[in-house]
Amino acid sequence: MRIKKLSIYYSLSLFFISSAILAYEISLMRILKIEGLGNFTFLAIGIALTGFGACGTTILIFLNKFQILLKRDIVYILSSVGFIFFLSMSYFLSQHIHFDPLRILWDKKQIFYLFVRLILYAIPFIMASFAVIASFLIEKSNKVYFLNMSGSGVGILLSLIAFWHLDANKIILLPICLSLLSLIFVIGSNLSFIRIIAIIALLSISFFFSYRSKL
Repeated sequence: MRIKKLSIYYSLSLFFISSAILAYEISLMRILKIEGLGNFTFLAIGIALTGFGACGTTILIFLNKFQILLKRDIVYILSSVGFIFFLSMSYFLSQHIHFDPLRILWDKKQIFYLFVRLILYAIPFIMASFAVIASFLIEKSNKVYFLNMSGSGVGILLSLIAFWHLDANKIILLPICLSLLSLIFVIGSNLSFIRIIAIIALLSISFFFSYRSKL
């Protein structure tokens, strides 16, 4: 059921969060490749789809509560903030889970390590997906598809450009910056949240810079 139409702020927010999702997916494929997990790079696509599926299932189960948050315009804010925070957090934690694909045949712990890393990589997709799925409850699907697909295309293009200018351990900054742009457009119509959101966003980025791991 449509509650209202997307404003220009939320349209731009959807565009940039879509860019951030695809930029993260492409960056994740590169990160896995450089880490020596080349045989698992194809999982990046599966992880992204798992994130969307988990998000959609969560919304379906808690649809009534989700619509309340949607009316209060909190979904986009939480989606952007959650994406930024869990992106840096998941990236940091995954670097401390020493998964060795060569030992997976005789060391059962490696299967567990792989599963945990996949879960960590999927969490940012889940958070960002809330904004995209929420848009379908607000606006006509053709407009949502246009913003989502065009934003995704820009995210892929920017990722390819970033590969030439950013080191492997900094490539994750691209989806973080795109998500920050999404957040900026959201708070343009929710000024009461600026201070809280700014603190969370800055702490998330600071956490990433302070504890980033070398690939």
